[in-house]
Amino acid sequence: MKKGKKTMLGMTWMSYMGSVYGCLKQAGMWDDTLHNLIGQTGMGFHFIISDKLCASGPTVYNWTEEHFRMLDRVGIYSEQEMFYKSSAANTFKAAQKIGAQKIQASIDAGKPVIVWGPTPIPEFGIIWGYDTDDRVFFVEDCMPAEPDPLMYDNLGISDVPIFYLQFPVEKVSYDKLKTIRKSLVYAVDCWTSKVPVYPGYAIGKMAYDFLINGLQQDVIDEFGLSYSINVYDDLKENVRKYFDDIRKMADFDLINPIYDDYVRLTEIFHKAVQLVPFSSPGGEYNYPKENFRELVGLMTQAKELEDRIMTAISEKL
Repeated sequence: MKKGKKTMLGMTWMSYMGSVYGCLKQAGMWDDTLHNLIGQTGMGFHFIISDKLCASGPTVYNWTEEHFRMLDRVGIYSEQEMFYKSSAANTFKAAQKIGAQKIQASIDAGKPVIVWGPTPIPEFGIIWGYDTDDRVFFVEDCMPAEPDPLMYDNLGISDVPIFYLQFPVEKVSYDKLKTIRKSLVYAVDCWTSKVPVYPGYAIGKMAYDFLINGLQQDVIDEFGLSYSINVYDDLKENVRKYFDDIRKMADFDLINPIYDDYVRLTEIFHKAVQLVPFSSPGGEYNYPKENFRELVGLMTQAKELEDRIMTAISEKL
């Protein structure tokens, strides 16, 4: 028996937000733009960098806490299942069985499920359907090609072995103006945080220091650098669109004085991605050394500009 309706990710480099957008749209829980979802949830203000400049930066944070709060900000109650699979886990098969039952129930209710690693690509994706006869889930990931179905027995198995599911359960009304204000407070909190999100990873202003230091010390994972810069270029462009929308509201004219600066910030990141263009996960990444020197200059400018922006926002909140 086959059930479910094909669901596409939203077009963004941040695969978690693309998956959330696709699921919520399909479930009738979100009728606004992708950039407003990225802004209101607060994901647009994530800027997390590894001291090794590896590709893991954008996904290294407390998923269960952050993801619950992000959806809560836009009036979505969600439930999650998460643990790290290891050879010592005795209950993994039970987790797969119970997870499959919950996925089927969610899809039967018209709500696709957010999942980590439904294909060999280490990214978030969507489970949108299932076939009980073949014991497979129908999935969507962030790649353009049609992905293979995910076998029930492979749920939670990937190169980054995290069993993670998030179920959008119920939509409630929320105060949009209050959420927007909270998103700006969250932006400032992310920017000023001095607490590592994980050992070897920094967020906000300190993340720029990790990035600039790694470039200067030649501590560079070129694939990871390119991936990270492209993810954050995309997030900042979505925040620019978000700011453009909310600055037209009487309650948020505080954005007007900093909007031109934010436009310049996005332009800096647009230039940065040209210095470290992304080809593919298996592509060749051999950039000229002068590109890294130029990138140091751009990221130094970006740090100073974003610091001015966040200081101005914090003074008006």
